[in-house]
Amino acid sequence: MQIAFLSKKQVILHVFSIAMICVLCIVLFFRNSDAKNLHASNPGYVVRYYTHPLTDDYFEATVPVPMVSGRIDNDLRKTINDASKKSFVAWMHEPFKYAKLIYPYTLMASDRYMSAMLTITFSDRITTNHEICNTFDMKTGDIVYLSDLVEVDESFASLVMTKGYAKVDRLSFEAYEDSDWSDYEFPQKILNGYDKDNVYANLQLCSEPFDEENWTFKPTFYLRSNRLYLLNIFNEYTELYIELEDIEEYLKVEKW
Repeated sequence: MQIAFLSKKQVILHVFSIAMICVLCIVLFFRNSDAKNLHASNPGYVVRYYTHPLTDDYFEATVPVPMVSGRIDNDLRKTINDASKKSFVAWMHEPFKYAKLIYPYTLMASDRYMSAMLTITFSDRITTNHEICNTFDMKTGDIVYLSDLVEVDESFASLVMTKGYAKVDRLSFEAYEDSDWSDYEFPQKILNGYDKDNVYANLQLCSEPFDEENWTFKPTFYLRSNRLYLLNIFNEYTELYIELEDIEEYLKVEKW
């Protein structure tokens, strides 16, 4: 029996071919998954951001608008993309004149919900950040409001202001002189400093569309697995989350 040996050139070509196949597989994976800021399993569709131009007599800019594609019904895709474009572009119609940077994020993409956010850095005397979030029902294509998910009442507002429920992902401890923060929970004495009626009103605003006439401040929310994130509920610079297991009695839908 004769044993065939590969020449050095053949070995090199063989190794090169395998390497190219691996590279191609990696490229195709990232091209089709848009996974760099996606916090969910692959639902079969892809969220990409397409730039939409905004101009007037003196200013021009582009707004990144989240659009879905891939394995999704054509009518549903059109409904979602039309709603996304209308909402994000309408809200940015006025503030784009002052926007310095716009960062897009996909915060959740599942077979039930998709949450997307634009963080806008403004340069108008004082540099500030604002967020606009939209959550879409991936079964109907409709924009989801907070009252579609939870019972927004005074009892829920009181719960949000109770220690052990409102938590944060990241915290700058240097901003506080005390060390009462434990497990990233808001200390009760800080929660007591907020006005309950104002918190309740802000939660209700999460169940209304963005007001183009009041674009500088809007309480909003987004979803992640087993968590509800609330932005600007206490003031314009707070971001907190609540574990779904802590608010099951208020949920109108199954946990996501």
